[in-house]
Amino acid sequence: MSEQGVPEQFSAFACGEYFATDAFRCGVFEVSAQVYIVAPIEQLRIVPEHSFLAVGRPGVDGIEFGYVAGQPGVWALYPSEGRLVPDAQSLAGLVSGWTAGAISV
Repeated sequence: MSEQGVPEQFSAFACGEYFATDAFRCGVFEVSAQVYIVAPIEQLRIVPEHSFLAVGRPGVDGIEFGYVAGQPGVWALYPSEGRLVPDAQSLAGLVSGWTAGAISV
């Protein structure tokens, strides 16, 4: 384990908040979309071609939420366009913004 309990394979990503929060490690399920906007730990995956750690999804168009190596904040990966867009300063900000309707894809 590296700093803040982040497993070594994820150490390139600013994802300490995910690993420090039980609710995030267990997943945050969005009932209306029937999807984990923050995925449980066993569903995390690295998308190497975008240096991206996928930690959740909004449930549309294959878009994923996560972290970009060496960059702060939470991003959205639009795989069909190969585009990364910053979404929130933190995972907590993503969840609260998504729930309030302030963040959309």
